[in-house]
Amino acid sequence: MKQPGNQLTGSVRNYIAKTVFTYTQTMGLTDRTEQEELTVQVISKLEKIMSVDEQTRIKRAEPVLPGMEHLVAPVIPQPPSKDQIENIVNELIAEKSVSRQQSDTTAPANKIPLPAVELNLSENALIVLEKRYLIKDSRGNVVETPVDLFRRVSRHIASAESVFDKKANTNEW
Repeated sequence: MKQPGNQLTGSVRNYIAKTVFTYTQTMGLTDRTEQEELTVQVISKLEKIMSVDEQTRIKRAEPVLPGMEHLVAPVIPQPPSKDQIENIVNELIAEKSVSRQQSDTTAPANKIPLPAVELNLSENALIVLEKRYLIKDSRGNVVETPVDLFRRVSRHIASAESVFDKKANTNEW
C-alpha cells in the first residue's frame, strides 16, 4: 500500500484524514485548520513509523533464490489501525497542550490572565472525565486536568464567534 519513497497512498491518506477529523470532532475540536495540521502531523509520524518497520522487515526477510522470486508472496504493509491513529492524535494534542501551558507562563501583555479556578466535582464526575474526555498520552495516562478540559472546550465554543465577527476577541470568552 506504500509507494516508493515511503509515501502513503491516496486512499490510506484519505482514511487517516477521515479518522483524524472524526476523532477530533468527538473531542470537541472543530477548528478545520487545526484538524488539517493534526492530519499532516499524523501522516508524517505514520510514514516515519512505517519506514522503520519496512527497513526492519527487509533486514529480516529470507533470501530468495534467483529465479524463484515469483514464488514468494510480497509483504503488503497494512494501513494503520484506528486506535493507532487516535493514539498519535492524543500524543500530538498533549504535546500542543504542554507547549501552550509553557507559553501561557510567558504570556504577552495583551493576553488576558486566566483566573485560578477551583472545581467542585464529584468523584463520579472525575471518573467519567478521566475515562472519556481528558486527553491521554499513547500509554493511556491522563495529561490534562479538568480545568484544562473546560478551557479547551470553551476555547472551541468561543472560536465560533470568529465566524460571525473576524475581529472578535475569543480570548475574553
